[in-house]
Amino acid sequence: MSRSSEIISAALLALFMSATASNVALSAAAGTPIRIGVLSVNQGPAAAGGADGFRGIAMAVKEVGGAIAGHPIKIIEEGTDQTGPTALAKVRKLVEQDHVQIVIGPGSGDEGIAVSNYADRQPGVTFIAGIAAGEAETYHHPNVFRFAYGDGAQWVAGLGRYAYSTLGVRKVATIGDNYSFGYAQVGGFVSEFCQAGGHVPKELWTPLGATDYSSVVPQIPSDTDAVYIALNGADAINFLTAYYAQGGHAKFIASSITVDESVLSAKGSIQNHLVGVASAAPLADTLEIPAWNSFVKAYKQHYPSGFAYPSVWATGYYTNAMAAFTALAKVNGDLSGHQQAFRAALQSLTYQSPTGPISVDGNRNGVFTNYVTSTQHGPNGTLLNAVVKSVPNVREETFLRGGVATPTHPACP
Repeated sequence: MSRSSEIISAALLALFMSATASNVALSAAAGTPIRIGVLSVNQGPAAAGGADGFRGIAMAVKEVGGAIAGHPIKIIEEGTDQTGPTALAKVRKLVEQDHVQIVIGPGSGDEGIAVSNYADRQPGVTFIAGIAAGEAETYHHPNVFRFAYGDGAQWVAGLGRYAYSTLGVRKVATIGDNYSFGYAQVGGFVSEFCQAGGHVPKELWTPLGATDYSSVVPQIPSDTDAVYIALNGADAINFLTAYYAQGGHAKFIASSITVDESVLSAKGSIQNHLVGVASAAPLADTLEIPAWNSFVKAYKQHYPSGFAYPSVWATGYYTNAMAAFTALAKVNGDLSGHQQAFRAALQSLTYQSPTGPISVDGNRNGVFTNYVTSTQHGPNGTLLNAVVKSVPNVREETFLRGGVATPTHPACP
């Protein structure tokens, strides 16, 4: 090669290296997209709540400007029907076809179990539960996190003791949806109520999505002080309609989902029976927390035709998304190395959510403040859940000491 050729080649190489460096710098500045799959319910009795979950995700993305540390956020949504097989099919599509790096969701108990088991086969993906709240869903699954709001038993922390000590209830019949979240919601209430000295002579279980409760109502003992109801949105409305149509007279105590926004917004005479109902949840419409007031204001601005207040779905999905975005910001959007740095950031994070500080325990399950509430009339004739008392530092281990809740455990007939 001649001297002149060497000079030309060196110049071309320098030009190429300069252009390559510029492209790399531009790529680093622009950032590769972070692909996030979202699973929420769009079929079945919780479909109205599931739609609010997607709203919560959109609010979180908007709040961070659609990007983290220069990395655009790419959201891919899939709807589910509250069953494990459908959730599994949808999460496989998100991971194996859409190549998402993070999954937020699903929103229902049996779905959560299916997705957590699938997560074991995808160690390079991080899974953050939507509000799926079956018990022990994060145990033995190192890439599964659940900030908002732990398991379904935690959601009713404080309610069993309140029913016994403040409401004076001594004997309760329960009815719940026959799946993992229903077991957790009934189990959490029953464990506290039994420990306080109460008795539960009858526990009834009905299929998720049931429409006819006419044969169930007569099975409720007439001498019970109250009926504890742990039924999803439309299921709750259908049961209450049948109960009062058949002359039911006992007071009722509600699980978190039985008086959520999808039920409180229902039209008709059912609203007359909802006033004064005791319940518990990880949120309450009358919270006097600046972050909650700001979140409610933003929700109403973005979704004027949504619920009167953000539901546990909107708040939970928003909180889980913001926890993910906060942890991503700590690692500058870097998901390399099987996402170990990102997961360490999640593990150490205490996120100041709209409902108060929330973190995860050693099993990556949420630790948070729960609220005992009472359903009251709000402005413009709406119903809302008003705070009665707060229960801080609610942990899953409190409810798991006696084992995972089942249709027969815990019990105190």
